[in-house]
Amino acid sequence: MTFLNPKSIALVGASTKTFEEVLAEGKYWGAALRDSLLQSHTEDIPLYFITKHESYTDLPETPDLAIVAVPNIIKEVTKIVNKGTDKIIVINTLDAFTERKLYKIVKNKATILGPNCLGVHCDTYSTFFLGRKTTGDIGLVTQSGGIGEALLENVPNLRTVISVGSAQHYRIEDAIQLLREEPNIKRIALYSESYIPEDEDIITLMPKYNKKSVEAVYDHTGLTLEKNNAINNLDDFIKVLNEKVLVCSNSGGWLCLYAGQNPNQNMTLVDTYATGNPLQRAIEMQSGYTRAVVFFNKYEDFKKEELDDSKLLIPHKIIKSSNCETYI
Repeated sequence: MTFLNPKSIALVGASTKTFEEVLAEGKYWGAALRDSLLQSHTEDIPLYFITKHESYTDLPETPDLAIVAVPNIIKEVTKIVNKGTDKIIVINTLDAFTERKLYKIVKNKATILGPNCLGVHCDTYSTFFLGRKTTGDIGLVTQSGGIGEALLENVPNLRTVISVGSAQHYRIEDAIQLLREEPNIKRIALYSESYIPEDEDIITLMPKYNKKSVEAVYDHTGLTLEKNNAINNLDDFIKVLNEKVLVCSNSGGWLCLYAGQNPNQNMTLVDTYATGNPLQRAIEMQSGYTRAVVFFNKYEDFKKEELDDSKLLIPHKIIKSSNCETYI
């Protein structure tokens, strides 16, 4: 069992009040999480809502996953571990002393996602307050739940989000590996304030490195921001995630090179070696794509009317074999 496929879920700190009632009181977590789980979970997953008047110990079964958003975090996590639950999402923001104490309690017994996170949005359940169905093929690991929410609202193909918070117990690397094992995830994205992935296929957003951002990251998570070559702007990150590129070439070798140069791009590669004009194929296939790249081998051998790109209506670039200084 992983954080993405629990067979049963318990929410510790559930509210019996409506979201509107608790919002007025400034204590909305218990109601918001309850409502989100009710809206999103698959019907075959039992849900248990533990209010302040109930005990985790008295549950009729041991849930696979516990989601915790309560002030008395140490007491409740101790009950959860003693019950035998080995996956725990901690929504709370904790001080360093309490966080270290928490890790000692779960050592060799359970794995903690968080603290200071928004949990998970996936095919089986969601702790994000959006009421959005899972679609698409992108998986996101994020140290900021707020960034995760913003991307869910702006990237239709974002299927799964894992909010890792401080990522000291369940690490960013662990979440990335989990997404790699998911059959419905074809691309992986990351918002990180502390970890630079070695794999080039991970689309990465990080704060731009400067004195102010280093201070802001440390204040946010207590972590150290490193110098990086990642995307540093949220709008640019969203554009990359939403991009769908059509790449047509009458040279299969060039397609191989292009794919290697752009490992995190959402692309369709079309080899027209046997059928001829790559521009004509791009014109025929352009619907649904955000831009096109067309590569011509022996460009000079084509007739002038065959090179008319006026019907290729999406943004595009045509590259000739005699002038292929770039693959971008």
